[in-house]
Amino acid sequence: VTLLIGTQSLLPASFFPAALREGVVWWAQASGDPWLATIAAGRPLPAWWVGVTFVEVVFQLPWFVWYVTRHFSGSSASSSSASPAARAAVIVYCVECMTSLVPILAELAIGQPQLTDVERATVAGAYLPFFVAPAILLARTLAASASAPSSSFASPSSTQKTKKKKKA
Repeated sequence: VTLLIGTQSLLPASFFPAALREGVVWWAQASGDPWLATIAAGRPLPAWWVGVTFVEVVFQLPWFVWYVTRHFSGSSASSSSASPAARAAVIVYCVECMTSLVPILAELAIGQPQLTDVERATVAGAYLPFFVAPAILLARTLAASASAPSSSFASPSSTQKTKKKKKA
């Protein structure tokens, strides 16, 4: 999604094949998505949108490639066996993804009065998975971090319990 659609916010339209540009036009018309309609019309996007998209391309996309590569090689960065640094990277990524959705969802909720309720729900439904999926991954990673032995993310009480068990 980032490479095919998100980058259309940052790069000239001539950089993209007609089929990708037409896909954005189709979705904008079908859903009422105000940002993709702006891209489709060739108008400037709000600065906050460009900033969020820039972070998505520069930070989220490379991280996603790293995570997927790690995951499919059998070394999940969100598991309890992952290093604390790998789990920290997952946590930072998840929080950043969820945070980047806040202005989008807020704008949909209160900043786009021209949208009908159906359009608002359709567009929110398209963006919401990009909040929910990182939230689930964050919860799994935090749970794995809490159960990991000698984890730097473990709470002080769980660390003390682990030390007491080792002494016994």
